[in-house]
Amino acid sequence: MRKPLSKPIEAERPRSMVGFIAKYKLSHPIAYKMDCSRRKAMLIILVMLILLLNVFASFRWSYLNIDSGENMRYKIDHWTNKQWVEFYPALALVSAPIEFPLINAIKFDSYNQLEAHVKKHAVTGVLVNEWIERTRLTYLYYGLNSFFMFNIFFLIIMIVKSRKGHSKKSV
Repeated sequence: MRKPLSKPIEAERPRSMVGFIAKYKLSHPIAYKMDCSRRKAMLIILVMLILLLNVFASFRWSYLNIDSGENMRYKIDHWTNKQWVEFYPALALVSAPIEFPLINAIKFDSYNQLEAHVKKHAVTGVLVNEWIERTRLTYLYYGLNSFFMFNIFFLIIMIVKSRKGHSKKSV
């Protein structure tokens, strides 16, 4: 046997209309407007975050005007505050340059100096640590970008579905 209710059912209703709609999951134009405007605001914020993230990424590298006799270009990674050298091997068919972090060096005059630098620091593992740090920051950038894009896609789907559902119920 069930116990009799101590309170009437009417006492359980929320005092505001929005709370009532939320509690009983009713579709009401006011609730639809509030929900849709909140989603649009989130969408605008996510788009702004993606734009800000991509502007931040466009200023990651800056090239230095250091004249070297070989096919080398020097650049600074502003995210890690490290200096790197790009090297284009003379006899190799590569589409992208080979990059090495500079540790305790400012400039190389020849390929032999670069090779000696790489041999010296490759044994200690310092070069690998620099690459790992750079790669982690790059993957973090790609991950954040993908996460924001997924959220934008999800919000657009939610907005479209709520508009379709609202227009069907009002007709």
